[in-house]
Amino acid sequence: MKKSILLFIAFFFLETGCTTINGVGSKTTLLPGWDRVGHGLKKSVISPHTWAPIAGAAIITVGDWDKDISDWATENTPLFGNVKNAGDWSDYLLDISEGISYGTLLLTPGGDFPNEWFANKGKLAITQYTTARLEGKLTASIKKAAGRERPNQSNNHSFPSGHAADAGLYAGFSRFYINNMIISKAMKYTGGFVVSLADNGCSWARVEAGDHYPTDVLIGHALGNFLAVFVSETFIGNDSLILNSIGNNKDEFGIALNYRF
Repeated sequence: MKKSILLFIAFFFLETGCTTINGVGSKTTLLPGWDRVGHGLKKSVISPHTWAPIAGAAIITVGDWDKDISDWATENTPLFGNVKNAGDWSDYLLDISEGISYGTLLLTPGGDFPNEWFANKGKLAITQYTTARLEGKLTASIKKAAGRERPNQSNNHSFPSGHAADAGLYAGFSRFYINNMIISKAMKYTGGFVVSLADNGCSWARVEAGDHYPTDVLIGHALGNFLAVFVSETFIGNDSLILNSIGNNKDEFGIALNYRF
């Protein structure tokens, strides 16, 4: 009976005197090694937010539906009411996606001490910011090479969508941060749903605004997510959750979950 009671208490007790948790960002490195590079590539390729948009773009291309969907979206604007609102909301939702990414960054475990917390948050912020800048330059280069005219004929920078690539990248980092939080699965699913709403809303708004064809935003989204997953899994890593035993007495045993901001 005594052992049962102690086991029950141990599982619900948050140990504060024996913390061995690593803050997210503590393993960030510029030289990750081939194991982490391979892991990052695998995770970025098998991510549904990478392959599903590419598959969708392929289906639309084979069916020759790109222009038809674009024309229907700009004529009916089912979500945003008119072309101008769609353009405005694409900017708003991109800003929201970026805000969510930095907000979730701050909510990940940061370490046991203030200096660790600030150091880890700084490394995460610098990594994300640098990746976003590189993604922007890569997207601009592809736009120039592709030379695809926008549906509204404003210029030849339609493919891929920069907004969708940016939103996809911020969403990819947000999911990484959320997955590293020590919260319930339900909360993680809810957070992921909110992230996807902003991300996908931004992408679709670009179609309703007449700035991009559906394949532009799908490939842009896949590109942004690929880079975010690859960088987060390869250069940041995932070492935030550690389980510890409690007690050295033969009558006391349990598991403690240690979590620090």
